[in-house]
Amino acid sequence: MIVYELGHNFSETRVILAFNQPDPPAAGPLVQVAFGAMRIVAWPLMHWPLDDFQSGAVLAFVASVAVVLGFVWRVAWAFEHGRPGATSAAGDEPDYERQGLLFVGGSLLIIVLVLSLGIKEISQVGSVNQEQYHCVADVLVILGAALVVGGLWRTAGAGRAGLGRLLAVVLLAGLTALGVSHWPPLTAPDGGWPAAQAAADRLRTDAAGGSIALVNLPTFKQADAYGYPLTLDGVLWAAPDSAATVVILCDSGWHEGCGGVAEVDWIATKAGGENLQLVDRFEAAPDRILTVYRRSP
Repeated sequence: MIVYELGHNFSETRVILAFNQPDPPAAGPLVQVAFGAMRIVAWPLMHWPLDDFQSGAVLAFVASVAVVLGFVWRVAWAFEHGRPGATSAAGDEPDYERQGLLFVGGSLLIIVLVLSLGIKEISQVGSVNQEQYHCVADVLVILGAALVVGGLWRTAGAGRAGLGRLLAVVLLAGLTALGVSHWPPLTAPDGGWPAAQAAADRLRTDAAGGSIALVNLPTFKQADAYGYPLTLDGVLWAAPDSAATVVILCDSGWHEGCGGVAEVDWIATKAGGENLQLVDRFEAAPDRILTVYRRSP
């Protein structure tokens, strides 16, 4: 990255600095870093704040603090005791354990500082519907939690086998329970592939063997959830202004007027609506309304 920036007039850096973030951060730098650290650590463990924003805040705080404090202890313990099993003959060998711990902890610290202070969404105290900002840190958080569990188990060499292993089992069970409790449902809320295939079968019946155009509202989203099974079924695709059947997929969670006004407005302005007649309308999944128009001869 540094080599690229030096050879390209710092293009990425300039774009980052020019990124438009009109709203100021909701708190000072210390609060930004504290909340950002909590969010970054809690996300891969329990999907907070995307899941259970209010009800899970206390648990997210406890889990993130436990992992951070545990990792600090893990580093201190490694530096105090050195490499387990090391002998004087191997005293001049590199201490990969300490180096690895410092690498994981230092990398995570840098990520927390840069993202918490550099991207206001990281430190905003509010519910969000997407979490792409800091997923780069997930592997380090999971690895750090695993190192804490492993460190507790290995305190057996310090004469505290029972307590260390008990704490390791409790911590591992707690982290596992957090992960399992936030698994996605066994059946997708939108019905998954069976629902998509059923909707595609109905659309193919409505088209009666003619060509189909598939449009999504809002237009920046894709209608591939239903276009893919239709493609597998061998339908003939055409442009909206020439297709025998025009299908509009309207996402009522993103677009106003779905199930009536939105489709009529789009047909009138985009597809020569004077020759299209409404033949079918149904909800293929929650907030996914399919409206079918057939072009008259």
